[in-house]
Amino acid sequence: MEKTENPFGITKSVDFSDTEINDYWVDLQNSSFYNIIKPISPMPMILLGGKGSGKTHIVRHFSFSTQLLRIKKNSKSITSGITEDKYIGIYYSLGGLNEGRFSGKGINLDIWEVVSTYYMDLSIAQKTMETIIQIKDLTDIFDGKEECVCSEILDLFNKPINGLELTFNSLNNYLKELRKEIDFKVNNCVFINKLEVNILTTRGSLIFEIPRIIVKSVKELFEIKFLYIFDELENASIELQKYIQTLIRERKDPCAIKLSGRLYSIKTYETFCSGEENKEGSEFELVEIDQILRKNTDYDKFSENICKKRLEKFDLVSNDISKSFENYTIDEDRLKKLNFGIDFIDLSSKTERKYVLKLKKQLLKFKKFNGEQISEICDNLECNDYPLIEKAAIYLFYQSWYKNRKLIEESKLIKNEVNTFLGEDYKNSGINKIFEHYKSDFYAQLLFEYNQKQRYLGFETFVKLSGGLPRNLLQILKHTYSHSLYLGEKPFNGNVLSIKSQLYGVKKASDWFFEDANIIGIDKNKVKNSINRLASFFREVRYSDKPSECSLIGFSFDETSISEEAKRIIRLAQQWSLLLSINSGRRDKNSKRVDESYQLNTMLSPHWDLPFSSRGTIPLSNEFVNSIFDENHSKDYQMLLNERILTMNAPFKQVYTSQQELFDEGL
Repeated sequence: MEKTENPFGITKSVDFSDTEINDYWVDLQNSSFYNIIKPISPMPMILLGGKGSGKTHIVRHFSFSTQLLRIKKNSKSITSGITEDKYIGIYYSLGGLNEGRFSGKGINLDIWEVVSTYYMDLSIAQKTMETIIQIKDLTDIFDGKEECVCSEILDLFNKPINGLELTFNSLNNYLKELRKEIDFKVNNCVFINKLEVNILTTRGSLIFEIPRIIVKSVKELFEIKFLYIFDELENASIELQKYIQTLIRERKDPCAIKLSGRLYSIKTYETFCSGEENKEGSEFELVEIDQILRKNTDYDKFSENICKKRLEKFDLVSNDISKSFENYTIDEDRLKKLNFGIDFIDLSSKTERKYVLKLKKQLLKFKKFNGEQISEICDNLECNDYPLIEKAAIYLFYQSWYKNRKLIEESKLIKNEVNTFLGEDYKNSGINKIFEHYKSDFYAQLLFEYNQKQRYLGFETFVKLSGGLPRNLLQILKHTYSHSLYLGEKPFNGNVLSIKSQLYGVKKASDWFFEDANIIGIDKNKVKNSINRLASFFREVRYSDKPSECSLIGFSFDETSISEEAKRIIRLAQQWSLLLSINSGRRDKNSKRVDESYQLNTMLSPHWDLPFSSRGTIPLSNEFVNSIFDENHSKDYQMLLNERILTMNAPFKQVYTSQQELFDEGL
């Protein structure tokens, strides 16, 4: 088999080189990431996002190493490129730190606090100096100024530094040696039960004063911001986060600070400034990139451009991506469109359909109709050429059953609705309204009843499934493309991704998304079990006789009345993007209060055969929410689930005040 590289193989931007960060960069057309990140704004920013939201790609785009590549690509001088950007990005990943070194070993916590913050000061200062050295080597703006700048920087140290050559390289090497000395002492303090480090600078002075000295001394950089970018905040301990929060509070011009991390990143807002806490809107701006992408009207085009970049990089066809996905042929005729994708039912066969047989059994068992009456009802509901119309008619019939109406008469009325829908006046048919809401659920039920895989097909569907997280889309495409190659299809090269490959890729990616939620400790199982219970409830609703809501993956509840544990698990599920918050909430019909609303991440939908877009939101009782999200109440889940689902399946027992009334209804 010919070996072909997968253009969607790399899905994590941490695995990209600086060149690839630029090559794969895609901006939002109607709201540039520059305007979102605001790199020259003095207001510090905390940028949070779910795993795969693209936050690392975004912040690395503003690092100096990628700036430099763009400047060179545009054939500009380095100096003019920097002055046009108005910032120099100092990118610092917190993911590579081994923070465990700065704790324990019999050393007092106060000592570790001082040593670790000093070590961070040196590390960040070294990053800054490495960037300055790059600029010096590429421009002449430091000519005649290097010694003076170095002298001023050395004055920041609390004791004279003798014998050091006044060059940026020498100063950078000195910072490196100070760090190495600390590394040595930290690594060996366990053997001598003491840690003695000479603290040579005041906290934050190197970080804020080096940029001030630079811009003061070099006229070309006078209006430049030094943009400190701290990425992977989730990997920072509480103590390190207190240090970073302190930098935010003590920030000085010409410095700007941006933090980036996952939704669960923030462990504290406390600072070393007498325990003061930073406040959103006062000391920093909080931005959730997921919310921006999900609400952005440009997200579909943004997603398409991400994929085009990948395909172009591998010299694959990318003109019209949607045409590279196999799907079923759509007939232009209004009624024939209703049979789109229904290739698993023989429309010419006189064999009764499975859902009709089910209805007959229900009528015989629960309503005690005789054979002639059952045949009359089913004949009235029949629409042999269009299974989805037939499903809609039966849904209306179940609604009538639920409302305790005379069913034979109701079946006749529904027959008239079907005939109206088949004619020119179809918009005035009750069937038409049902279709607007439930068509995708009826189709899903058909697939389920005929033992077919649920179908999530086409690029547009993949984008919806991604739930606003670009990496999810890339994961789907990665697995789909890989399977397509396995089948010998050669996609994006004159051939399409087959339906079989798409179904494989979607399911594989959805399973990965659920299993890859690496929540720490026992909470992982608690969250996953809760999501499983919630999704199972949605599944039961979708495949019931009379779903109470269409395209259901959303729910609402009164947060003030559920257990603290349920609140905590819901919050964890949201932080790991398994649940998405619906900010507008849902107004309760009775109390008029606005309840908390969430939806299952659409990326999880294929895992449970659920819809890939949300229309309905179902209110849940406090008891039911607790049974789903609080393990202490989970023993009540099955009973509460059964009670809820009984209202959606014939014979709809909750509607009746007594069992006798169930059989006393008139014909």
